[in-house]
Amino acid sequence: MDYLNDDIFVEIFKYIPNIKKLINFSLTSKTNLDYFKRNIKRLTIIIDKCDRFTDISLKMFKNCNKIKIHNCKNITDAALKYLSQAKYVKLLTCFGITDNGLKYLSNCKKIELNMCRITNDGIKYIINCQIIRLVFLTQLTPDILDILNDCKNIELYFCGHMLNPINYKNKK
Repeated sequence: MDYLNDDIFVEIFKYIPNIKKLINFSLTSKTNLDYFKRNIKRLTIIIDKCDRFTDISLKMFKNCNKIKIHNCKNITDAALKYLSQAKYVKLLTCFGITDNGLKYLSNCKKIELNMCRITNDGIKYIINCQIIRLVFLTQLTPDILDILNDCKNIELYFCGHMLNPINYKNKK
C-alpha cells in the first residue's frame, strides 16, 4: 500500500498522540491534510530521496519546527523561504541549496548542513544560530574559522580546503 487512506491517517493521530516523525508520507486527501496541519508543530518531518518534491511542495511545512531534507534534487534556495520559522533544519546532499538560500534560515536555533553548495558567505547568514553543524562543505575556506569564532556551539567536519580531516568544535 503506497498511501494511507483517510481512516488510517486519522486513527494514527487520534490514537498515537505522541507520534514524532513522518517519513516520506503522502497526503492523499483534504482530511489527511487537515490532520497533518493541526499536528505539524510536534512532528519531525523527514523528506528523503523525494524527486517529486519541489520548492513549492515545502510550502505545506511552513509551520513545522523540525525538518530534515535528504537527497532531494529538486529543492532549491527558493524552498527555504517556507522554512523560515523552523527551529531545526537539516539539509543533506541538497545541491540546489546555495549561500543565497541560507538567509531564510537565520532564525533557526539548530542547523545542519551536509554536502551542500555553501561557501563562507552563506555561513554568515546563520552565525546567530545556537547550534551549527557543518559536514563535507567543500567550498569553505580556512577563513571560516574567523567567521565562526563568536558562535556558541559549532561543529565542523571535513570542510573545505582545511587540513584533512579537521574536526573543529567550539563550545563557548
